Amino acid sequence: MTTELRKSLVGSGIFSAQSLRSTLVSDYFFMIGTLYSDVEGNKFLKASNIFETYIELFEKSPDKDTIMKCVLVSLLYGKENITDAIFNTILHRGSVNIRVFAIKFLRTLVRTGYQNFEKFILPMLVSQLYAYSHSDSDEIVNEALSVLSEACQDQECLEHLFDMFPALLHLGDKGYELVLRFLSIPRGYNKLLSLGFVDSEIEKWKRYKCLDYARKVESTLLEALTGFKRGEATFRATEIKFPKYCFAPIHLYGELAQFDTGIDRLQEENIFNDLNTMLSSDDILEVKAAAWAIGHIAASSFGFAKIAQFEFVSKIFKISENHNNLSVRVHVCMH
Repeated sequence: MTTELRKSLVGSGIFSAQSLRSTLVSDYFFMIGTLYSDVEGNKFLKASNIFETYIELFEKSPDKDTIMKCVLVSLLYGKENITDAIFNTILHRGSVNIRVFAIKFLRTLVRTGYQNFEKFILPMLVSQLYAYSHSDSDEIVNEALSVLSEACQDQECLEHLFDMFPALLHLGDKGYELVLRFLSIPRGYNKLLSLGFVDSEIEKWKRYKCLDYARKVESTLLEALTGFKRGEATFRATEIKFPKYCFAPIHLYGELAQFDTGIDRLQEENIFNDLNTMLSSDDILEVKAAAWAIGHIAASSFGFAKIAQFEFVSKIFKISENHNNLSVRVHVCMH
């Protein structure tokens, strides 16, 4: 493509938002995407410098957000530097809405089992956790953390994120939960142990975070199922939106229970004896907190063996059948 032709395309109204919505111009981008997936077509596109034209469109078009969306969904990524550079340009030069859209597109790639997670998706997501100073940065960071959290349910993805070891603790609850996930792999446990994080967190969870966890889950379930949110003194339903989904947060004991060293550490800290005491407590919150902790520990094969050793299953069954508080009976049934 000649320089003159490129300038005329960029400066014309062909790629205006109105034209892209009301004509077949948007199919132009999908045609290029189809050519790019073919060996001969790829050679042709490189010879025509079409991807350089994309970058110029991003910089000079007044409707660049609409163009970025069309380009974003039409290409393959993780294969060549040029298309990765285009995606990176969208993530860093687009509006907040486009950046969030791009991160959600990465979620789609994760869910489809995209093969180049560690080379393409992971670096793109981690880059969105930093370098934002404007007022809308929280939306971008939270979306990136949400995708990372979902991706790291896969052990291999978690290992790749640990290799990068990004700073996460300053990013709120979602960042903290990703750090807790590192404790489910031996390398992560050893690294965080050397930093003093493991000792500090176990002490906090023994003292108050187990109870905080039960409060948080109860509030989350209340909001998800009723639309009401617990306030300081009462419940309110003003402008509450029902969440699209509701997942149990990450639990320290559940992550440590994923391998033998973690289980041994829980045993050394008398966690199982503490949970046994909490299950027999008259304090409703303590019973719920113990039930959640036991449920997370039992989710792994290492953890379930230890839970069986302490006969927690039979005790929880008795609570579900005989406890005089209906809320407690419902909670233990969830596990």
